[in-house]
Amino acid sequence: MAKFNDKISSLINSQLPDFVVDDHPQFVQFLKTYYQFMESAMLQVTSIENTDGITLENETGLKDNLLLDGSKITSERTQQDQGDKIIYEDTVFGKFAVGETITGLTSKATATVLAEDLTNGKLYISAQDKFNKDEIIVGNDSNAQALINDYRPNPVSTIQDLTNFRDPDKVISNFLTKFRDEFLKTIPENLANGLDKRNLIKNIKSMYRLKGTQAGHELFFRILFNQVSETFYPRTQMLRVSDGQWDTQKVLRAVATVGDTTNLVGRTIKGSSSSATAIIESIKKFIIGNKEVSEFVLNISSMTGTFSIGEEITGTASDTDDFFIKANITGIPGLKTITNDGNLYATGDFLTVSGGGVGADIAISDIGSGPVSEIIIDNAGTGYSVGDKLVFDNTGTEGVNAEGFISVVNGGISG
Repeated sequence: MAKFNDKISSLINSQLPDFVVDDHPQFVQFLKTYYQFMESAMLQVTSIENTDGITLENETGLKDNLLLDGSKITSERTQQDQGDKIIYEDTVFGKFAVGETITGLTSKATATVLAEDLTNGKLYISAQDKFNKDEIIVGNDSNAQALINDYRPNPVSTIQDLTNFRDPDKVISNFLTKFRDEFLKTIPENLANGLDKRNLIKNIKSMYRLKGTQAGHELFFRILFNQVSETFYPRTQMLRVSDGQWDTQKVLRAVATVGDTTNLVGRTIKGSSSSATAIIESIKKFIIGNKEVSEFVLNISSMTGTFSIGEEITGTASDTDDFFIKANITGIPGLKTITNDGNLYATGDFLTVSGGGVGADIAISDIGSGPVSEIIIDNAGTGYSVGDKLVFDNTGTEGVNAEGFISVVNGGISG
């Protein structure tokens, strides 16, 4: 059975009767070509040129752009005083080859060129929704380059990918701006280099909830400048005369499962297993990891019994309300020291800590660098000689000073 996202063009032979496939091959090819077009996408491109282009200026003030296309040199002429382009009818420039693979320099997305209409600035490609607007694409065979102005999928691929358009990880670049206008309206357009906007859109709710807090300020500076900020409170440096009045609070933290815990202020809560009770004086909410935690300040004089970590607490918003608001009690961990930080983690990953009969979730906020202890070569390649130096591309990896050379051919590599 065909899947929903299977390409129709690849199913033509299996769907047509055998006598049609055998006796009318041109008709079968026509259907395949038609559905390939319906499954394709269009790139609107500008600034089309070959990487080996040459620019010359003649005595008339007109600028000739000489572009090398294989063994052929062609030109376009630009009127400098008016900015108008005079393009000869037989001019061909920056030509992409049909059937070649194009690659986005920023997104690294790839697609196959199905047809080109560079006169009108259009490239028809196999559907690829990972291209970014305003990024440069390069032809792997022709070395032609162009700047993407727009990406438009055809009807079949649009319908197949419709459910993806609500997911920031899968939506096309054009629709991603709609997500930004909806969820990041108060955030500047220009953010820190290397920041993944798709990931930011998914997690921006946590930042909004942290507004006004130290964690919120730190996150804001990381997003805008990729800098670690330090929040200084003058009150910590002030000398204050004590009047001898001290306040000790009983605090309980829980994660709500049913209802809004803010409605429990002034109400009595009860532990389901311990049967402990207490009146809540105030409630504060904040985000820890991927969970919203409610912190209850309990009235000490009203407490009976002892609440247990992991048990469910219940309470109602009023004496006449029979709807129970429920939450599960969590622990309040102190400062922990990690002796083995492991590897291969990514920022935003969640880890579960267990032990002592209780558990906790922690989120990775930053990743540091470390040494490389081993390199495994998946594809050794060919044409190397003993003594050849290895060049490491550390872009986006935070790695530095990696060096190596070929010591053995047809054996192993060390460096």
